[in-house]
Formats: sequence, C-alpha cells, structure tokens
Amino acid sequence: MYLKSSIVIVLTAIVVGCVTSKVPSADAWGEYKSFEKELTKESGAVELSPYLSGRLMSFVDQAANDDERRQFMAEVAYPVWVANERAHYQKRADNGGICLTVNGLASDGEPASVSILYVAEGRRLKADEVHYELVGDESQLRKGAQCPSEFSLDYP
Repeated sequence: MYLKSSIVIVLTAIVVGCVTSKVPSADAWGEYKSFEKELTKESGAVELSPYLSGRLMSFVDQAANDDERRQFMAEVAYPVWVANERAHYQKRADNGGICLTVNGLASDGEPASVSILYVAEGRRLKADEVHYELVGDESQLRKGAQCPSEFSLDYP
C-alpha cells in the first residue's frame, strides 16, 4: 500500500510539473519591464524576438533595408514611449491572451497610455498588438486595462 501511494504521489507531481511548466507566466508587467530593460541596455544591440510575437517579428523580417528595420524597431519599442510610469493594469483578453495598460508621461511630459495584447508563444508572453494614446491631462488616463482591439478611432 505504501509503495502504491508513493507511485501515485510521484506521478501526480510529474504530471502537475509538466502541465505548469508549459503555461507561460501571466505576468505581463514583468514582460514589459524586461523589455524596457533590454531597450535601455548600453550595448545597443536589442534582441526583439523574446518580446514580440511571431506575427510582429515577421514585419521586422520583411524590412527591405536597415533604415526600415530601425524605423520598425522604434515603432515597437513601446516601453520607452511612456517614460514616467504612474500605474499599470492587466486583464485576461477574450482570445486567452493578457492585456496590459501602462499610464504615465511621454518623453515630452504629456500624459500617455500604452495598451499591449500579450499572447503565449512557447513559454513566454509576447506582445502581439500595441496601442499608444496621448491624452489632454492625467484625469483622462485609463483607470483599468484595455486591449488594443477595444479602442475605436474617431474621425472628423
């Protein structure tokens, strides 16, 4: 009996370990901060693939030349868009991903928000959609997480 229950416990631990090791951490804020650290390292050689989804990386791969690649890299460097973070919110997205909204001040001192949809790829969360928003004053900043797909643009 002792041997039988020991085997069940060991098998349960192995199965639980296998299941949990394949699910990426739900810490979108941690991924955001990790990407921010990568973007500010002194060597200047930024590796995007650990932080951007395969879909976004395909745009990098399609760049015709170094100028286009640099331009795209500036466009996806979302952690540097909001220089002075004031608050962040995260929620589950309908597609199973995670949405993170970060409020703060842009480099020019104006209030800004960035909303990112993270999707699971491999053992990580990676950015798949990004929405950047400048607002008139800090009272207009988001009070919760919003997915990029939830924004609607008003045209005159």
